[in-house]
Amino acid sequence: MSEPRNLTITIHNNCGVDLDITSLPVAGKMLVPVPDPIWAPIPTILRNGQTVTFSSLNNSGACTGQLRLLGKASDGSAVLYQLGYWLPENKDKSLLALVDVSPGYLHGFDRELYDTMPINATLSLYPALLVNRPPAYAIPIGSNPMGLTEKIPYLFQDFANSMFGANMRSSDLIYPHYAHVEDSVTPYADFTGGQMPVLIKMLKDYWTKNDRRACPVPDQALIDFFKHYIGAPAATSAMPRTLWIPKPHYLDGSSLAQFQLLGYERCGFHTNDGKWDATTVERFVTLLLSGAHFVVIHAGKDLAPFGIDYTIDREFYRAFLRSDLKTASDALNSHYSSGGMKGNVSGWYYLAIKGETAPSTVTYLKNGAFATCGLLLALLVGATTTAYPGPGTSHDTKSAGYNSFFQLEGWPAQSIDNALQGKDRHVTDYGAHLRTVWNISTYGASPFSEKRGLTVFLAPDGWSPTSYQTSCMMPYMGAYGRYVNGLPAPQPWLRRELVLPVQDALDLPPAYFE
Repeated sequence: MSEPRNLTITIHNNCGVDLDITSLPVAGKMLVPVPDPIWAPIPTILRNGQTVTFSSLNNSGACTGQLRLLGKASDGSAVLYQLGYWLPENKDKSLLALVDVSPGYLHGFDRELYDTMPINATLSLYPALLVNRPPAYAIPIGSNPMGLTEKIPYLFQDFANSMFGANMRSSDLIYPHYAHVEDSVTPYADFTGGQMPVLIKMLKDYWTKNDRRACPVPDQALIDFFKHYIGAPAATSAMPRTLWIPKPHYLDGSSLAQFQLLGYERCGFHTNDGKWDATTVERFVTLLLSGAHFVVIHAGKDLAPFGIDYTIDREFYRAFLRSDLKTASDALNSHYSSGGMKGNVSGWYYLAIKGETAPSTVTYLKNGAFATCGLLLALLVGATTTAYPGPGTSHDTKSAGYNSFFQLEGWPAQSIDNALQGKDRHVTDYGAHLRTVWNISTYGASPFSEKRGLTVFLAPDGWSPTSYQTSCMMPYMGAYGRYVNGLPAPQPWLRRELVLPVQDALDLPPAYFE
C-alpha cells in the first residue's frame, strides 16, 4: 500500500486585495479549509491581511490539483494566484508551485522542496515593488517589518529571495550612482526599491537601544558580536575602535568610473557621555548592508608606526572564529588575489547557508540555536592574504601577521557545479562586480571596494590612515606596495586606474613595500 499523500498549506494574504478561493482537484480529495474558530462560516474568500489553512488527503494514491485565488485590484485589473500541487503516489519529490501569477505580484514558499510526508507548507502573497526596468520587483516590507512578521512569519526569507528575481542584480542599478558618491558619507546603490533606510534603522535601533523587537534574532547575534569587538562605550573598554571611511570624488563617467580619494572621514563609536554614537552606528550598518569592504587593522607591522602594541585580542579573524556564531568555510574567494585558482582560502561565512534560496529558519549559533530567517545571510570574514593555510585549520589560528577583512556579500558561494551551470547567485553577483568594481551585497552595492582603493578601516584608537602615491589608499599588510622592474607598483589586484590620490599626496614610504 502506498503512503498516504497529505498536504496542509497555510496561506498569508498580504497582497492588498481580497481573493476569492476556488479549489480545482485532479486526483484525491480537494483542498478544503481547516476549521478555525475565527472563521464562521468556513471561508470562500481570503481577505487582505488574513490567513487561512487548507488541507488535501489521499490515503491510496496521488494527490494533485490546483487552488485558484482571484481578486480585483483598485484599478479594476484582475489579481490571480493559481497554486498547483503534485504529490505523486510513489516516493518522487512533491511539487508545490504557483503556475500563474498576475504581473506586479509576488509570493514566497517557506521551503524550496517538500520531500517528506505529511507536507506542511506556508505560502505568503505580496504586492510587488518596482525596482528596475525591464521589470524587477522586490517584496515590500513596510515601515514596521518586525510588526508585519507577527502575521507573516517568513517575511525576511521572502524579502531576501525577492532580491534575486529577474533583473534584480543588474549593473543598471549601480551606474546611476557613480556621480553621486559625494552626496553622502556612506553612498550606496539600493536594490530594494528604496527600502534600505528601513533595514538600516532596524539594525541601528537594536545596536543603540538594545531593542530586541527591532530586528530578527540571527541579526542580533551578529550585531552583538560587532559591539563586543568594537568595545562598549563604558570606561571598561580596553581597546576601543574607530571607523575610517574613504572620501571619494567622482572624476569621469566611463562604464567603470574613476574616483579620486580625497582622504578619510573619522567616526568614533562612543560619545563623551558614555553612549554609542548613533551617527557612527548608522554609518557602520549602512556600510555593512550595502556591501562595503572593511579591513580591521591589527597586524603588528601596521600598528608599530603609531606606537600601538599588537595583542592577540585585537585579532578580529580569531575573535570571529572563536565566537558562538555558526560559520561555514568558503572554499575560495578573490580578495587579495590576482585571480585564477590561486585565490584567498581564509574565508568563513556567517551564516552556514547551503543552497540557492534563503531558508525559513537558520541555525545561527554553534550550539544549534535557530530562529526564523533574518537579513544578514552572507557575511564573509577572512585574512588579507592568499598565503593563509586555509579552511580546516584550528580556530586558534591567527591571521598570520596580516589583518582581517569582512563584508556582506550577496549570497554565500556554493558549489563549483552550481557556478558552471549558471545557477549560482554568488557568481551572478561577481559578474556585476566585474562590470562595475563595486561590492555587491544582498540588498545593494557599495563603491567601497579594496580593488578600487576604497577600503573602509576599523582600527584601534591612535591609528590613522593617509593617502599615498602608488597605493593611493592607506597601505596595510596584504595591500603594501611592491617593486616591478625596480619601479614602485601597487598590488596586481588593485585597480589603480580607477582611483587617483590627491595631487600633493606623499610618496609611499619604504616601510610600506613588501
